[in-house]
Amino acid sequence: EEGLPLTVESLRAREVDAILGPKFDPDHNTDVVVDLHTTTSNMGTTVIIPEGDALMAQAAAYVLHRCGREGGGARVLLHTIPRRESRPNLSSAGRHGFTVEVGPV
Repeated sequence: EEGLPLTVESLRAREVDAILGPKFDPDHNTDVVVDLHTTTSNMGTTVIIPEGDALMAQAAAYVLHRCGREGGGARVLLHTIPRRESRPNLSSAGRHGFTVEVGPV
């Protein structure tokens, strides 16, 4: 809001927007965005993909295959907000995207 100091997160969002191109601009060239997070929650390695994105489902399957039992395994969560225009997260800034959460840290 006008007059309020900008948070670190809002400043970073502006920087990312300038790098990736305006979110939802039909002429932007960002194909895939991978958003990496750590958390204090006991999520292990969790890949969060949007419903209805076959390419990201294939990427998640690859991560599951590569992490396997030896690597501590991984989980996949499917979020049910399929239209990226309705998602407020960084991974929606590209045509495709997913989030990786790792925790607890």
